[in-house]
Amino acid sequence: MLTATPERMGLTDQELFQLSPEELWKITLQATTGWHPTVRELFGHADPETFFPVTIRAADRVQPWESGPVTLLGDAIHTMPPTGGAGANTALRDAQTLAEELLCAGRGEKSLIEAVASYESVMVPRGFDTVESSLQMAGDYFGDN
Repeated sequence: MLTATPERMGLTDQELFQLSPEELWKITLQATTGWHPTVRELFGHADPETFFPVTIRAADRVQPWESGPVTLLGDAIHTMPPTGGAGANTALRDAQTLAEELLCAGRGEKSLIEAVASYESVMVPRGFDTVESSLQMAGDYFGDN
């Protein structure tokens, strides 16, 4: 996988998404000309038909909302770039926090809505702090700070 901004590749998103897999493979070979020969060899031996563009996006921080019997977790609320590898871990932390709150509701310690609200009060800031950290790492990685 080659990860780069469209500017670094000299193409817009629209142009990248119109290219064939083989054209993307050729761009990858050109973009890695100065890389170590062993790494370049990996790209050179790759199946050109397996190359495809992916747009990396991140969620914007949201303000708390009125809690109800349905909530969000993971990428449904705080999508982030893969930099830092924190997306799946954040979703698992969300699931753990929600499960703990739902157990409290199941034991009658609080209502379902109170449990969801308690979960959301932890999940929203924690999730978006992680999104911002991932974006910072992406900026460092791509040199786009």
